[in-house]
Amino acid sequence: MFDRKCLLVFWLCAALLLSGIFGCSDSSTTAKIDPDVNPSAKGYPNGELLADQGHLFDAGVVIVDARGAEAYNDGHIPGAVSLPWQQFSDSGLNLKPVDELEMLLGAAGIERDTWMIIYDDTTASWGAAGRLFWMLEYLGCPNVRILDGGWDKWMADGNETETAVQTRRAVTFKAEVNDRVVVDKEHIVNRLND
Repeated sequence: MFDRKCLLVFWLCAALLLSGIFGCSDSSTTAKIDPDVNPSAKGYPNGELLADQGHLFDAGVVIVDARGAEAYNDGHIPGAVSLPWQQFSDSGLNLKPVDELEMLLGAAGIERDTWMIIYDDTTASWGAAGRLFWMLEYLGCPNVRILDGGWDKWMADGNETETAVQTRRAVTFKAEVNDRVVVDKEHIVNRLND
């Protein structure tokens, strides 16, 4: 199907690209989470994949903390569930088999069509939000966004945090694998300067 080493290279490139998005953020915007938003509205190449802080608490949105358990336990955005990206990869940083991913996500209360806003510590999480975003996109989740500015901006804006562990009722997650988001090394090499 595809080479796991190519998948790792893609993960790393995606994480680097998405982490570059967080370099500057604009807390003055009030755009709604909208799949039809103009991608260049904020000057980001894929601006429609971002959500601002004003939509974290919209009805039906699940806030996902992609940082490690220690960071989550030290404090997180109120209501956020902990889904560290490492739990979805093996020791070689390859994605676990799809059936295992389905089981883990279902146990965490995530369904394929759940609206999610993912965040991490943009300076110390090694692209955790981007990695988790890509995995969910690969599994066919259509309603996933990354929090513009992540944890860093949340803290810089003086927002409240909590330490209570949040959980969700277990559900059934059924993936619809999207192979179009998997590329090989040759594709990445050909796009390095693009």
